[in-house]
Amino acid sequence: DAKRAPITGLARWDMIDLTQERLNNRDKILVFYTWRPWLDDISDESFRASQYFQHIKVTLTILSNYDDKQVILMMHPKLHATLDQSLLSKVKLWTDNDGPMNELLSSVATVITDYSSISWEAYYREIPVIFDMFDQARYADEVGSYIDLDELPFGVKVTQDKHLQVTLSEIAERHYQLTSKELADKTKYFAFQDQGASERIHRQIMALNMKAIKRTKRHALMSAMFRVLHR
Repeated sequence: DAKRAPITGLARWDMIDLTQERLNNRDKILVFYTWRPWLDDISDESFRASQYFQHIKVTLTILSNYDDKQVILMMHPKLHATLDQSLLSKVKLWTDNDGPMNELLSSVATVITDYSSISWEAYYREIPVIFDMFDQARYADEVGSYIDLDELPFGVKVTQDKHLQVTLSEIAERHYQLTSKELADKTKYFAFQDQGASERIHRQIMALNMKAIKRTKRHALMSAMFRVLHR
């Protein structure tokens, strides 16, 4: 409950000045597809034949002809090693050596992802998100999701009727801004949009009653031991 899990906001978001963010030059499209656990131990040949690999190739082919923004790809190393060099020549591969994600997002105009929580980072920064859930049924079955993938709280979902190119064009037409509804709905999902999360976290820590916590832990431990001994 709220007394045990107070809402403070994330400390890392204290680095984000939303007023300044809205003025930034956003000249990049960030592509970030979540890794699939069922691809962990397969050969490179099988990986190249997978739906995951083939779909990302199609996405990058579409974006390689998109001159309006620089395309940034953040991907699993296996994908880096198997993509055609002709595609990589038009896409910037982003690694840890290029800098932190926090700095990159400051210049991103649109995020293309599937199930990644990077979408929430983008939404907080008021960056439009495109959800490309091409294998939704299998992913939901094998991995699961903490939100309803059919009723997304923000962003635009790629479908057979609304493919990636159409979605990108719509976002470009509104100058890479969130819709009025997405802006209005932000307060539903973010209790705070300031730079005070660290202070709120500090206050909560200082207010902790450690004696009460230790009593609760002792009680839980004794209860568990009692259950084991009386099985």
